[in-house]
Amino acid sequence: IDDDNLIVTTPNPGLLPERSEKIAASLSYFFGNSGINNVQIVATHTKTSNQTLGLRLTAEEYGNTDPALADYEFQSFSNASSPVTWNTVEYSYQQYLSFLPRYFQGTSLTTSYTRVDVDTPTGVFVGGVIPNSVKGTLGWRYNRFGISFSAIWSDDSGPWLNNINRYQKANTKCDFSGSIRITEHVSFYFAARNVFQQSHRIMEKSAGNPDVLYRYENYGSNWTFGRKCSFERGFIK
Repeated sequence: IDDDNLIVTTPNPGLLPERSEKIAASLSYFFGNSGINNVQIVATHTKTSNQTLGLRLTAEEYGNTDPALADYEFQSFSNASSPVTWNTVEYSYQQYLSFLPRYFQGTSLTTSYTRVDVDTPTGVFVGGVIPNSVKGTLGWRYNRFGISFSAIWSDDSGPWLNNINRYQKANTKCDFSGSIRITEHVSFYFAARNVFQQSHRIMEKSAGNPDVLYRYENYGSNWTFGRKCSFERGFIK
């Protein structure tokens, strides 16, 4: 129970499991001497029955009998009345830059663009859909060392917070990671998520007015450091 925002979150015991039918097709072209460099297109068609949806009801609509919660909204989950169809197309490119000078021959480049279209029944909306996104990773490895830098751009996405007029503003998040192998069985690694501390901005649309900021969230960066060990056990016959 969220007493500050007057919201009660409750499960739905009658929620049905989702069922999906998926068709995927891909086309790849490999080039270069390594047999790894490639350009790829992947198309996916998914039809989901009983799609799980967020649901927010008034106390009266929910059937609340507790007078103390008469002014609260009830947030739960329901199933879409008709199938929801997802159509996704991804274009990707990967290349190892082995033609560079010796110290940079371990450089690799990966990038992709993804387009998502969702067809929903009338009156039903699926939250958090990102229609367009672009990802890219630049990596480098030499002997015992390896580092990579990744970025992902996400288009305006939504709806959010069970409201068709709210959406998340487009943003770009960057990650950084690396590792060093100390021995054959021991290595150290690190990983940093959202290194530039990109925020989440939930905007709200209002007819005849500019979009306004509804919620601002920033969880900062997340850094992880660790040691990885591998062991082998031999048997003598």
